[in-house]
Amino acid sequence: MADSTELVRRVVALWPSWEPGDLTTFQFLPGGYSNQNHQFRHRDELFVLRVPDRIRPFIDRELEQSFYKFSAPILVPRIEAFDASTGVMISHWQSGALLCETQVDPSLLVPYLKSLHRAL
Repeated sequence: MADSTELVRRVVALWPSWEPGDLTTFQFLPGGYSNQNHQFRHRDELFVLRVPDRIRPFIDRELEQSFYKFSAPILVPRIEAFDASTGVMISHWQSGALLCETQVDPSLLVPYLKSLHRAL
């Protein structure tokens, strides 16, 4: 796991207009499939820094980037910066339960997945 100095360096490399002194309270978020995720604060707002840390099959960052560009009707966190060549991304913090930790009513899941596929 990266230390806060390394995480600040990665944020500033992706978003050079942010001052290192404005980046605080980095906190590791467990559960990434192919990434380390860290919540952090920039001034008075919360963000997430995603840093890929292992290669997994079927991950296409270019495709992922286009998904985010055209995903207005789908609920996704607002992406502030994304480097498709490295997979490093900064997004706004999205409060709420994680889908993987939530009991989902199957009758709601199918319509949700259909709407997701239509939007793609």
